Amino acid sequence: MPTREEILDRLTKITLETVPELGKTRLDPDRPSAELGISSVNLAAIMTKLTAELGVKVPASEMLDAVTPGELVDLMVRKVAEKG
Repeated sequence: MPTREEILDRLTKITLETVPELGKTRLDPDRPSAELGISSVNLAAIMTKLTAELGVKVPASEMLDAVTPGELVDLMVRKVAEKG
């Protein structure tokens, strides 16, 4: 099972591939995604890739409730743990 840090690393990698204009090497996990310059369309693409990589299913409503990258990571950690 991947650790929280590993999932954050995956989220960062996917985000930078999807939104290269961010030009960062690390995401601030506590800053709202919208403030980081991540649109809802980009966020949907990022989450599609991340959930596929982790092999989990996450309802869109739960994804939208996660405002920051850190909250998204916490959600993924829970879903991976539930998957077992």
